Amino acid sequence: MKRGFLIAALVLVPFTALVILGFWFTPEGATTNEVSPSLPGERQGERPVTLQKVAPASPQPAPEETRENRPDVSEPVRAVTREARRCFDDNQLTGAIRVRFTPTRDGGYDDVVIEANPSQNPYVAACLEDVFAELRFVPAPGERYEPTTHTFNFGPRKD
Repeated sequence: MKRGFLIAALVLVPFTALVILGFWFTPEGATTNEVSPSLPGERQGERPVTLQKVAPASPQPAPEETRENRPDVSEPVRAVTREARRCFDDNQLTGAIRVRFTPTRDGGYDDVVIEANPSQNPYVAACLEDVFAELRFVPAPGERYEPTTHTFNFGPRKD
């Protein structure tokens, strides 16, 4: 206990004294926004160079998605559709819900966001997020998936 008190006193007392002396000897009207010394290689009195981002002169339009260049998301969607239906069936709901997600190369899903939930049922949204978190799909070899949006439309079961 004495040792801890001694260490604290040896650190805090000199620090407090320096702070008090700093305030006491600071001239009135002095500002802290004074110019700092130049960095090595800078000339005294020269304004520093600021860099600005410049937008490209003419942005290129995004390429149209065609069957050839669009990643196939049918397998990632098919993998979750059956379980997603249970989120609606358990609540006896009908309607549509739009989900944005990014399939991953290891068969999972990233960045799952419920974009539209007209039913405003928080259980359905949470259930769908759980479905995407738990289920896996078989990824196509070499496929590079992009973020995609899918609308799940559910109606009464036709048993």
